[in-house]
Amino acid sequence: MVKFTVKNIDLATANTLRRVMIAEVPTLAIEFVTVDINTTVLHDQFLAHRLGLIPLNSREVERFNYPRDCDCPGGCEKCQIKYSLHVKNTSEDVRDVTTKDLQPEGNNGVWPVHTSEDNAILIVRLGKNQELKLSAIAIKGIGKEHAKWIPVAVATFQIDPIIR
Repeated sequence: MVKFTVKNIDLATANTLRRVMIAEVPTLAIEFVTVDINTTVLHDQFLAHRLGLIPLNSREVERFNYPRDCDCPGGCEKCQIKYSLHVKNTSEDVRDVTTKDLQPEGNNGVWPVHTSEDNAILIVRLGKNQELKLSAIAIKGIGKEHAKWIPVAVATFQIDPIIR
């Protein structure tokens, strides 16, 4: 945690500083999605948008290059993380597809953020005989480029009262 004190500025300026600090923090987010099979009720674009907003553990973000700074021709393990998801519901019950089903390829240590088995983020629900198969690529970015790269963190400020 970082704490600092700023004096003699108005609230708008303090809030601007807070927003700029959040917007410049590099994080990882899913940017590209290729849907192979989708018999769910959600459109491919809607699923891609939902996947892009899933928070990924970005503790290792410094290991990765921004794609624009990487020398590779089209993506490598230094600038992207690949994920796959394949779920088919063969039962009569509704099946939840969650972030637990989103599997990274390789051992890169970048998983979707969920603190327990019961706390996974819902992606879509599958009815009987529905199927979802896709691949996704996460890259490094900052919140200034798109909201999906805004870190999941708390950045606050408070006004200290002047007691006389």
